[in-house]
Amino acid sequence: MAERNSCEPGENALPSMREGQSGLYDDLLKTPLPRGFLFGVSNSGFQVEGGFNGPGLPLNNWWEWEISGKAESSGRACSFWERPDEHLELAASLGLDAFRMSVEWARLQPATTNGTKSPPAWDEEAIRGYARIVRSIQRKGMQPVITLLHFTHPVWLGADLWLRADAADKFSRYCEVAAESLNKALIEDGGEPVRMWVTLNEPNALAMITYLLGRFPCGVKGVGKMARALDILFASHALAYDRLHDLYLRMGWGRPLVSYNTFCMNLYEADRIFADLLMARARGAEQGRLRSYGKDCRKRWVKRMRLPEGAATRNGMPGRMFEGAVRSLLGLTVTMEDFPATAAVVYSSDRPEKLDYLGLDIYDPLLRDFPKMPSLHEMRTGLSNVNMELWQEIHDPGVFGATVEAWSEGYEDLPVYILENGMCTRRHNGKDYPREDGLTRPAFLRAQLKEVARLLRRGIPLRGYFYWSLTDNYEWGSYEPRFGLYAYDYREGAILPQDCMGEDAGSEYASLVAAWKNADEAGGDKNRCWEAPDDCRF
Repeated sequence: MAERNSCEPGENALPSMREGQSGLYDDLLKTPLPRGFLFGVSNSGFQVEGGFNGPGLPLNNWWEWEISGKAESSGRACSFWERPDEHLELAASLGLDAFRMSVEWARLQPATTNGTKSPPAWDEEAIRGYARIVRSIQRKGMQPVITLLHFTHPVWLGADLWLRADAADKFSRYCEVAAESLNKALIEDGGEPVRMWVTLNEPNALAMITYLLGRFPCGVKGVGKMARALDILFASHALAYDRLHDLYLRMGWGRPLVSYNTFCMNLYEADRIFADLLMARARGAEQGRLRSYGKDCRKRWVKRMRLPEGAATRNGMPGRMFEGAVRSLLGLTVTMEDFPATAAVVYSSDRPEKLDYLGLDIYDPLLRDFPKMPSLHEMRTGLSNVNMELWQEIHDPGVFGATVEAWSEGYEDLPVYILENGMCTRRHNGKDYPREDGLTRPAFLRAQLKEVARLLRRGIPLRGYFYWSLTDNYEWGSYEPRFGLYAYDYREGAILPQDCMGEDAGSEYASLVAAWKNADEAGGDKNRCWEAPDDCRF
């Protein structure tokens, strides 16, 4: 078991800060927030909306797994589609600046039978429904951050959309129409066009979980299929980036911020390689020299991706050897030339750049922690996997910080947003179980925001921190994992006042945000760590 984090669970936020415990209050006082810094929460449509994959409802690519029992039915989820303001008012009450959500392609172009093959008509009421939600976010003083595809796609696109040669064109056109329709509806309602877009949620994880691990629905599996899916996914992002920028220029809506968010694994060929490829042309690399450019990028990454001394990890030396072996194998077998579709879009585009910011999702980013024998409790409750579960991830704030620092190097001109960072516990058969390491969400939040403050003092262009998630949600086939600042009662359809372990996690987050903002206001604008370029500000 890993060492415990330095912040012990069970402390109350403001008293502990005032007493100077963990040095957190002092850190906030001496760390001015960059202008425009966003504190937020994140969710995704399929995980919280409800209303998919039932009779007469929009079907997505999880439909077959749900009806066959391979995945737990998503059902009503958190009723976000029916009652979004309950969630949004709660988020606004925490003093947050931003709310990240997704629009669901399966709802916008819905098919209610699996036999549909041609693209269905766009659902105007669904467009207006999403516009009402986004407008409510704006009215409540928060910035909407909109994800255009969060792992799911409509059933009419087939099981293996990301293996199709026409996927990039279909996806980018969907992005263009969805953004235009949503923005027009927002403007008609007195709102502003969305400024910050996430094209694809964790495309690196989507390809690997689907085609390597088989944990997401697909028709075929294999390493070659995974490599093809990765190439098509990032080509899809690149093409969508261009079409979104073209749309905003054509409509006179200013300049959007467009990126994807990566699932951080700290293996170059599994995450960072794709950002470097997307920005290769903007960095002056010729298309014929991608192999050597990629090798140089990899060397710099390996050199700067260093964990802090004493970092909490699992499996000791065997874990490090396992991780090292995988890293060496990937370094010998994977190059940028393995992603020709992505390179073709990058080098044929009118725009050399393909990222406006770095979006990072950081949980436990160390492969060495992945092997984990099941505990006796897990075996008694039907789990026999030899890998860590979500509630067993190790959360060391130093590892979190080292990951952010490594990503920012070489991209000092781009703002960095932590679009997901959260902590999971488990519910089984109606009972909530504490984590093995004793970590609670209030302690997790204190430790993570203390590290955010350190990163800002280091001059890292960090411009946002989003906790995943506001409430518990449907975690890709199961309701067992619990991430929420607030527990959700699925039987009653109600948000509860505490998290699933009875901790005041939401209040803790609100207190930390308020304390930091109050300290920042008292200090004025002097000594601000970093400000975004004028064309990147909201």
